[in-house]
Amino acid sequence: MIKILALLLLLLAACGRAPQTRTAGAGVNPFPAVFEPEPMPMQREIPSFNRYTVMLEVDPSARAVQGLSQIEYTNRTDIALDTLVMRIYLNAFGQGHIPPVFSGQRASVFVHGSEYARMDVQNVAVNGESTAFELEGTVLTITPSQPINPNQTVQISLQFDADIPMIAHRTGANEYAMWMGKFLPVMALATDEGWHVEPYYAAGDPFLLEAAHFDVSITTPIGYTVAGTGTKMERIMEDTVITRFTANMSRDFAFAISSSFNTAHTTTQSGTVVHLYYYTDYLDVDMILEAARLAMEYYEDRVGAFPYRQISIVEVDLFVRARAFSQVVFVDSDALYSGRFSSLSHQLARQWFPLVVATDPFVESWLAGGLSQYMYASFTRRSEAELAWHMERDHSNALEHPEITIANALGTYATWQAYATANYNLASLMMHALALRMGMEEFWAFINAFYREYSFGIASGTDFIRMAQEAYGEPLDAFFEAWLWSDVLPPLRVE
Repeated sequence: MIKILALLLLLLAACGRAPQTRTAGAGVNPFPAVFEPEPMPMQREIPSFNRYTVMLEVDPSARAVQGLSQIEYTNRTDIALDTLVMRIYLNAFGQGHIPPVFSGQRASVFVHGSEYARMDVQNVAVNGESTAFELEGTVLTITPSQPINPNQTVQISLQFDADIPMIAHRTGANEYAMWMGKFLPVMALATDEGWHVEPYYAAGDPFLLEAAHFDVSITTPIGYTVAGTGTKMERIMEDTVITRFTANMSRDFAFAISSSFNTAHTTTQSGTVVHLYYYTDYLDVDMILEAARLAMEYYEDRVGAFPYRQISIVEVDLFVRARAFSQVVFVDSDALYSGRFSSLSHQLARQWFPLVVATDPFVESWLAGGLSQYMYASFTRRSEAELAWHMERDHSNALEHPEITIANALGTYATWQAYATANYNLASLMMHALALRMGMEEFWAFINAFYREYSFGIASGTDFIRMAQEAYGEPLDAFFEAWLWSDVLPPLRVE
């Protein structure tokens, strides 16, 4: 395996940049034999999840990444697909593109000046056949020689390279580490209405992705530690380390590398290992791990089992205090040093919503935002009386901002604060009002049922309202209409 990987990396090193529009060759496969597709049987079970097999080589000194990816993709729509669409989210930070950052936060993101990111694609093949493609911004459009029929599975091979900027965002770097969130090229979501190619908006988490299986091997120089999504294995060579991660049914894959990482871990009651990767010496490691463990155990008790064996908390630089990815939470150094760990606890709640249960962040960001924020609020306010007091206070504060409503499209927010007010503060108030109406234990039983029903899938607001009504036993249309679309904030309790 090591010889094959070395051959792949030599191939990558020999390839220069290329224009981002390609015409298919005459059946020539530019990929080595390890990436040639196996013959598909005439009859086979339709895979429930797409599968990514990825090999990366990281050069920390140049902040450069070279990669090969093979994706086993199944058309789960009811229509034939003339094109295949992938998302290259890193290019949102490319020169000439409008960065997905509000103007007021640019100084917090571009802390080392205006550095730009880049990901180029050199070759694409579908089922071993070199294929025409076009990369425009964050959208890679692939044109196979034949349409992909419903329930048909194809293998897409991709060769790419990237530059990582020194910025404080989902992907970025500082003098201690590089971190890559929403970095890998991934399949866009296809529906009968077409492909989802929404912009990388400045607010929220503008990603709607299917869960998938990931098998990612990352080669780094000796002396570097890699944190990432999934179960980790290392193989040390003379001057390199190959770190392999396997993660099934994950919403995405994130990783970070550093020669300065220290590590520590704890284990929850259910057996999930909580890892901490950090480079700041004066952090209270025991307190951070204890806070994470308690939060994970509380969320499991209230919502449902965390379905993975591990989760990694990684110290980085961020313009916000923390960001969640499947089985990974990136946390800004200041947020780990604060001693309160509120941002960490909230991002751990987002492992459940929207990472195990995905929701549409472009039109219904209130659903995951409200659920994760209410999980966090319930965790930090352990008694119902304390939770009620804080919710009443937040409700009174919200009455002072009647111009902000919950059900807004993601692209309409002009500031991060407006987004957070609507999708965290107001949406969690709505969840509390629903819990008061249902009864607290009945509410959490409903959330547990909702979580189990849509784990590893994508749930809509309609799904949530339907299951809430079924659990409550009475119509709730008026309740949700008042909270979601009215410009008048409803009371928490209906007498």
